[in-house]
Order: sequence, then C-alpha cells, then structure tokens
Amino acid sequence: MSVLAEAFSVVVSRAAIDRLYAGGLEALRRDAPGGTFCFDGLIARAGFNSRAAADFFAALLRASGLTHFVRGHAADFVLVEGLRGPLSPCLWLEFGHDRHGIPMCWHAAARRGVLRVPDGWEPGRRQVADTREPAAGRLSPFVTH
Repeated sequence: MSVLAEAFSVVVSRAAIDRLYAGGLEALRRDAPGGTFCFDGLIARAGFNSRAAADFFAALLRASGLTHFVRGHAADFVLVEGLRGPLSPCLWLEFGHDRHGIPMCWHAAARRGVLRVPDGWEPGRRQVADTREPAAGRLSPFVTH
C-alpha cells in the first residue's frame, strides 16, 4: 500500500503512532487537517498546502513526544514534498510517482501498491482542508503497482 504525497505531507510511521502518540491512530486522524489524512496500515499522512503549515504540524508532533531526527535521519515522522520526496534522509520511507505522475510514499518494509488518498481527493484538483472529521482514506481509482 501507499499514501498520497502531493504538496507538503507529514508522514508518520504506524509504530511511532502506536508507541508515542496519545490516543493512537484515531487521535492523529482527528488532529490532522480535515480532508488530508490517509493511512495504508504502515504509514499515515497529513497534507498541507505550504511548508510553514507542515512545519507547524511537525512541531505539534514533537510536542506530543515524537522524534523528528536521530543522527540526521528522520525517526518517527518525515516531511515530504510532492515533487522532490522526503526533505531529510529517511531509511523507512520510499517515494515515487505513479504512471499518472501522482506523488506517493510507502513504507520501505513493504511493496509499493494501491494508493490510499483522503476522502474527497481527486487528481488535478487542489486539496483544501475542510472542517469535517477526516476518515482513514479511500483507495485511489488508480492502481499503482
């Protein structure tokens, strides 16, 4: 499985969520901006339209006990830019684009697969956070093997 990585994304490992984030996955789903959360079983993604907004969310994760860097590498979460990929070295995350050019990431311990996207996401349409509670994400209409 894979998650969408367009614009700016904060990608968090499931292991870190379970170990460190108070309330676990459901709390992270609630805390992510509405309409931007998706999850593939191993990684979760929250999306942002600016680097500043992604950095702010990263600061919230650090304040919640997650570690951003260990010896220069992403630890519990990483910032990802849709054109270039992870903005810091990250041993547990892979990045690429599907055959339609949609940016995506997947856990390095798994194979790239079906793309998970936030509810309401459509290719080519600018993603805007809304106030609805985000869902786990749905499968993309695109198969990305």
